[in-house]
Amino acid sequence: MVPYCLLTLLLHSHLIAIIQGGGMKTLYEWSGVDFTWPSSRIRDNAIRDGKYDPSKVAILDVDVFDPTTYGPNNGYAGGPNKEKRIFVTTPKFQPGIPVTLSTLSSKRANDGSHLLEPFPNWSTHNEKDCDGLISVYRVQIDECGKLWVLDTGKLNTFTGSPKKLCNPQIVVYDLTKGDKIVRKKIPM
Repeated sequence: MVPYCLLTLLLHSHLIAIIQGGGMKTLYEWSGVDFTWPSSRIRDNAIRDGKYDPSKVAILDVDVFDPTTYGPNNGYAGGPNKEKRIFVTTPKFQPGIPVTLSTLSSKRANDGSHLLEPFPNWSTHNEKDCDGLISVYRVQIDECGKLWVLDTGKLNTFTGSPKKLCNPQIVVYDLTKGDKIVRKKIPM
């Protein structure tokens, strides 16, 4: 037990030294999270109707897909998406969060923050459709270029009245081809 505690202490000390010593650098930052809306009118309506509140959107998880690491021996055949993409989750912890899984867009907001592009598209983020995405907490991209998505199926978990809309599910997308390949609903 003592060696384990000592190892843990050393690892924490090393991590603190890296952070304080400037070993980490900021790649992206936001003063508020916004999306690539189909139009400014749709965005304005979402704000007016309470479907989008920029102050409530928070990024929880992130993973990076770099197609250059998926050569012919790793199953990558070129596919439609040849650029590095950064995936982020914005779980619907409270009302006002319109999208739960996005990629970083090259487009920027007026304050210089990167906009988020709903993944795979806007229609997938319909709360009335259990075959879409309801509230994604975690993502993981495996060595074969598959994006594994954990969707809780619940809304407003940080409020006094959470809503279970759908069963939790795991959805898998093949990023090398751009297809959804598996959806497994988890019975509750």
